[in-house]
Amino acid sequence: MKKILFFALVSVGSASFASELEMQAPVYNGSGCEPGSIQLFLGSDRDTIHFGTPDYRSAEGERKTCMIVLPVRPAAGTKVAISAVRVNTESALPEDATGVFQAELFIAGLKTPAMNLLLEGPLQQQDFTVLMPDEDQLVWSGCGQSANLRVNSNLIVTEGSVQVVSLRVRLKISPC
Repeated sequence: MKKILFFALVSVGSASFASELEMQAPVYNGSGCEPGSIQLFLGSDRDTIHFGTPDYRSAEGERKTCMIVLPVRPAAGTKVAISAVRVNTESALPEDATGVFQAELFIAGLKTPAMNLLLEGPLQQQDFTVLMPDEDQLVWSGCGQSANLRVNSNLIVTEGSVQVVSLRVRLKISPC
């Protein structure tokens, strides 16, 4: 299996250090991100993973889903969590129409509360929103232990259409 190395700069008080995070190839599936449909790249800040999702579009009454699994192993003495997801959308919603994007950020077996992005018509725009759990709601890997970080999402629209153009998953590394 392909492995990717990530280096993240973590600040602890006044000290900061570079940590290594090993990640295997992400796995994704769903009606909005079928296998082979996602473009993946590492952000320039080196702790954000960009998922281009050209097929993640919902039209009137449709429910689309996308489940992403990020197999990771933080370096000894560190732990990792998903700290935010930036959702880039293109919306075409008429008057009184709504679109709802919902996401759960978690480690397999441990869930966080679902976060919702509500889009209300009339709306004809490209936009982005950052969904970020409170610090005390982050779900962390074990110290230096392998884990499957997950982003489960769905999108439903009452009328018109919404496309999730991309998801940007931000990782947070912390000493344990």
